Amino acid sequence: MVSIIHINDNIHIFYNRNFNISDIDDNAGEPYLLLSLVYNINGERMGDDDIVARSRHKFSDCNPSSLRDLIEEKEPIPLDTLVDQEDAEILRDRISSTITRLVCDCAGDEGLKMLQVVVLVEFNIEEEEYVYIESDDVELLRDRRMNLLAKNVYKNVAMAEKENDACSICLHEMRVGEEVACTPCCIHRFHCICISRWFEISGLCPLCRFNIDSF
Repeated sequence: MVSIIHINDNIHIFYNRNFNISDIDDNAGEPYLLLSLVYNINGERMGDDDIVARSRHKFSDCNPSSLRDLIEEKEPIPLDTLVDQEDAEILRDRISSTITRLVCDCAGDEGLKMLQVVVLVEFNIEEEEYVYIESDDVELLRDRRMNLLAKNVYKNVAMAEKENDACSICLHEMRVGEEVACTPCCIHRFHCICISRWFEISGLCPLCRFNIDSF
């Protein structure tokens, strides 16, 4: 059952306790937190299936400081560009403290495997309030970034079943026949269409934050 906590009119935290997960090997002794950041700007969600960032942590590694740093590092659009910097700092602290309290509250749940938390950020921004990159420049940046990636068709059925690969942007499993792309240096793999859309808003690898533009 999904529950919700309202941080303010624009930021909401959805959470769900999961007790039956059979495909995770490292959670036998301790539950873990699966944290996702979802941004909805002017009615348009960023990333396929709403998910733009995902991070997994053991409960023992969750504290307000580490979660706050993680949120600031992973947020697709810095909160500082959506609200005043002082307000952004306050919101990050409130979000991280709320998630930490959830982890503490759920730590005693017998048989708990995973606490899934989604931070939903929704803003309607007037055009003059936010600096957009010209569409032509966005396309040039995206194309340049995509040209740095190795692309191929996912076609090994046996390997697909063995690895159970999933694109960390859309969270859908990679299926035979789909075009996938692999980042240089950090060697992370995504659906081509997902990483192409990602590159319209960021030049960082969605998983490790490696700067593709510096390659």
